[in-house]
Amino acid sequence: MDVDLARHLANDMVEGGAFDPAFSARLQIDHGQSQAIQNLLDGIYVPIVPIVVNVFAPPLPTFARCREFAAALRESLERESSSKRVVVIESGGLSHRLPWPDWREPHGDDEDFMVQARLDGRDNWSQYDIRRREIIRAAQSSITPSFDDYVLRLFEKGNADEMADYSTDYVEKEAGNGAQELRTWLMMSTLLRDVAGERVAYEAIPEWLTGMGITILDPTTQKQEIS
Repeated sequence: MDVDLARHLANDMVEGGAFDPAFSARLQIDHGQSQAIQNLLDGIYVPIVPIVVNVFAPPLPTFARCREFAAALRESLERESSSKRVVVIESGGLSHRLPWPDWREPHGDDEDFMVQARLDGRDNWSQYDIRRREIIRAAQSSITPSFDDYVLRLFEKGNADEMADYSTDYVEKEAGNGAQELRTWLMMSTLLRDVAGERVAYEAIPEWLTGMGITILDPTTQKQEIS
């Protein structure tokens, strides 16, 4: 953990008046952070600063607010006075729907169980994991390739800022609860000043319940329109 950088980011954004991010000395990260670390930093030791954006438990921050936070984060990183080289890694999915109920209003035994697992499973996750996996594996795939294609086209054109107008309800209806993770896609584009990207791959994978896509955003390129 890069404690010095974490403190700089938290203090700088508070003092700048734009945001009041919470700071945790005992954060437990989940797969949203750990998978990126395992796959991209395997065998490489570098100190990290996990930044957690709520894409899961209502009420969610607006897409516009996430864009504002990313801009503030970029400015804070630019004000960091050391000679550190910083890599920002974003993790999030395209269209998918998972059996995560609204924790405020679960319906039925399975939803009650999933909420309870989240509330009480912090220190004894193994007690919940078997049934949790069974519920997830039994879920029906709900992927929206047309929505995913549109989003990927926005990134190709350098127009990801359009997503700042997305509402939580719109994304839920069009692409499922999992697509609320697109907030982090928008944040990455914001950090790179909405450079035009290159779509590398897309595949709807029902076995994973998810639309999977890869787009390269190269900050050395110029923003350009694609017909």
